[in-house]
Amino acid sequence: MHLSLLRIPPVALALLGVTALTKLSADSVVLQGGERIEGRVVSQDADHITFEVRVTDSIFETRHFNRSEIRTVEITPEWQRAFDALSDATPGPLSRTPQDYAALIDGRLKAYLTAFPTSPKKKEIETRIAALQEEAARVEAGEVKLDGQWIPAGEATKRRAELVAEFAFREMRARTEQKDWSGALSTLARIEKESPGSRALLNAADLARQILPVFRQDLLRALDAAKRQQAQWEEGLALTPEHRRQPLVDARKREEAEYAARVAEAEAAGAWPPLIPGYTAGIEKLIDRVQKDSERIATIPVARMRESLRLTEEAGALVARKELDAAEALLAKAETAWKENNAIVLLREAIAAIRTTDAAAAAATPSPSPAAEAATPTPAAAAPAASPAPAAPTVSVPFYKKPPVIVGIAVVLAAAVGSLFVSKPQRRQPEHH
Repeated sequence: MHLSLLRIPPVALALLGVTALTKLSADSVVLQGGERIEGRVVSQDADHITFEVRVTDSIFETRHFNRSEIRTVEITPEWQRAFDALSDATPGPLSRTPQDYAALIDGRLKAYLTAFPTSPKKKEIETRIAALQEEAARVEAGEVKLDGQWIPAGEATKRRAELVAEFAFREMRARTEQKDWSGALSTLARIEKESPGSRALLNAADLARQILPVFRQDLLRALDAAKRQQAQWEEGLALTPEHRRQPLVDARKREEAEYAARVAEAEAAGAWPPLIPGYTAGIEKLIDRVQKDSERIATIPVARMRESLRLTEEAGALVARKELDAAEALLAKAETAWKENNAIVLLREAIAAIRTTDAAAAAATPSPSPAAEAATPTPAAAAPAASPAPAAPTVSVPFYKKPPVIVGIAVVLAAAVGSLFVSKPQRRQPEHH
């Protein structure tokens, strides 16, 4: 059974760099003076070309050229344009859900082959399909891929809460790279709610402490710009003939109602509202929330959490060596420092399993008879050779319950503790816009 909670929204998968994003192919216009302009040909006829140029990630500009201004036009084939749009449809460092794999394989990659059966990229698309099908089968069997490493189904089930949090933290980092401060902080809120004992919470809190001051500066600039826009709108309204003012006021009210609904929807979902440029009330709400969350996050006991994680790492190494009493002593200290620490529960389960197995193995081993040890045999003349006594019956212990195997499992668990539960502080500072 797959871990259905280990899912990242498609937009976040794109942010996470599930594939190395390539530059999308573009049409090109070379002007008579030699200037090359890249974009997309919208339309053309014998005398004119209409060209769409990307100004920013979300803003496009339409430009019109006479044929006499243009030296050459280079148009990207449709198969290439469609192939570039599949840059995220490839195996990445994180596993997906079966539904996501089906959407990629059937809904996009196979659809591409149907639309462009003779595409020069056909072989590459088929290779991607095979790789994604293999991943989908492993996920259906319960495995999880994290940072390119596959975690066996049994271990993934035990570490479910940690893995869910780790996936969420990677989403938070990706949103931070995109300067989506609201999205990043919403992810922190989800980790706090769903995985309060995870190592990812510690890392997420560290990252939030870096994000919040930067976000506040962005909000203050946005608020200043919104107030200027409002003043300009009011000045323009005052200059508008009276009979035309009311439609403008009504349109403004509808716009603000739409913005208010977006904010309310985000808050109802437990997320941070988006930053909507020009919406003064929404920006002021965000500034207030940044202040409150800065104070709240400052109270998270990061130092104690790190100490607890360090102690569980040491305890994991002791469990692997079967020094169980010493491991339990360290876990008691780890619990005092941070009782929610998920690693404590996992290690105590490992200790209990080892103790149970050792007790079963001891009970199954026969003790020598004291009478047999004390008896001194006396030689007898021409005594017939005695038949060998039947061996004492042995109790079969399943291989996975034998002490050496349990120690092996504990070693794996200790490694998991070391790799998954040890916090690594985030050093990179978010940049301002």
